[in-house]
Amino acid sequence: MNERAAMTSASVLTKTIPLKSIRFNEETNPRQDLVQDRVSFFQELFQTPDHNVPPLEVLLVQGGDPKSAIYLILDGIHRYEALKAIKASDALCNVHTEPAYTLSDLEDKKVMGLILEMSCIYNVNSPLPLTREERIGAAVRFHDLKYSLERIAQAVCAPSRTVRRWLEDINRYEKEELKETILAELKNGAAVNELARKYKGRASELTIMRWKKETGVGIEDGGVTKWPSGQNDTLPKGAWNLKPPKPLIPGELPDTGLPTDEGPPSGSDEDSQREEEQQDRTAATLRQIDDLIAKLPWSGDADDYIIADHLPRLAKKSRTLKTALSAGGISTAYEDLRGTYEDEKKKHAETKATSVERQRRIEELEKENRKLRSDSKSSDHSREWARKVVHQSLSGHLDILGLLRSAIIDHRITNPMKRVTTVPKEADPTLNDIALACSYRVVAHLEWAGLHHLENDKSISSFYDFLGIIESFPMVKDKDFMARVRKLDKQFSSK
Repeated sequence: MNERAAMTSASVLTKTIPLKSIRFNEETNPRQDLVQDRVSFFQELFQTPDHNVPPLEVLLVQGGDPKSAIYLILDGIHRYEALKAIKASDALCNVHTEPAYTLSDLEDKKVMGLILEMSCIYNVNSPLPLTREERIGAAVRFHDLKYSLERIAQAVCAPSRTVRRWLEDINRYEKEELKETILAELKNGAAVNELARKYKGRASELTIMRWKKETGVGIEDGGVTKWPSGQNDTLPKGAWNLKPPKPLIPGELPDTGLPTDEGPPSGSDEDSQREEEQQDRTAATLRQIDDLIAKLPWSGDADDYIIADHLPRLAKKSRTLKTALSAGGISTAYEDLRGTYEDEKKKHAETKATSVERQRRIEELEKENRKLRSDSKSSDHSREWARKVVHQSLSGHLDILGLLRSAIIDHRITNPMKRVTTVPKEADPTLNDIALACSYRVVAHLEWAGLHHLENDKSISSFYDFLGIIESFPMVKDKDFMARVRKLDKQFSSK
């Protein structure tokens, strides 16, 4: 079937068609919304003798027999709705019999696109032109069917540059929505390769790597505070401001500097009232603390803080609690904690001599390193010189890849003098081979820079620019190539 079949056919018959055989299909018609005033206008005209309303433009779609044939509306949806509103049995139509389609052809998206193209040409020249949104919607559908920019512009009757801007705006909006979705899933722990498979065809693994690097998702867990030991239990920020437990002297309780329940009560009624109010506030505060503790996740670290800090402080304030703990409960727990501290102190003492020796060796190595750095300043192979050479080479290869991408996608190359050279499609295999060789050179340069610790902000930036360029090349499907790219991403994302 010829995709470039004529949009207007000479095989047109004007005849009356039963209204029940006429169909409006949103996939083959650019109209999205009905203008009710126009429908009402046609209702009045159809009820007037000699109304002279133009026929509907319809396309014949053959079925297995003449009775099963249907007629798709190309132009005239408002007239069709007006006829339905006045309960008309038939409609005068211009029946297009070519291109010839059958009901089974309507399952082909390409055929639906050709019918939509015919419908657009009629509707853009209608007394009620298509709205901007309707033309953009049709342009997007044509773009999904791989129509050329010039063909889309002709169908929706708009300049090519305008259509390009429409498609770029739509693509940018959809990409931003997709980016937000993927970043949210990355933040929830999803892996890059899993998301690449999930959104295959919409976001490549390379793109997700770049988004992850740009936004820093996964680097920080904002909004939570971790236990000092680094355990997995987390608390909302500000829920409990933990400080390291204070060292205790065995047998003694810490002096908090706060009043306790010891001492004679005040004699005045005013003092008694203030004391009762203070007691009520204390009780309310303790209830709030109890509610907070009930909701907190717990861990061994929390036990250490309770034993070494909170219980001794409470025992200092409460004689009842002090009496209850005097049997040895807190003392036993404290001695266990103290024993752990002494063990750690012993380990530290044992490693002190090793640390001194290690520090001496580090100083010797630093001295040798300073000497090497001093010697390298006068050498043509200094680290800065090597970084500069790597960056220059990477820049040149990225420029070449950019030209190759333009040649494959746009089939043209623009030189610095703004002169455009057309590249035939037959050259695509050769251009892809050159791009593959160039890409391996870029990866090798970056791997060499990482091996010799020469990576810097420029090389890391060049890597993520490289990811954006090669997305349209077939080498991204090569497993060995992508394995090396993932290794580089893991290395650079930690910088």
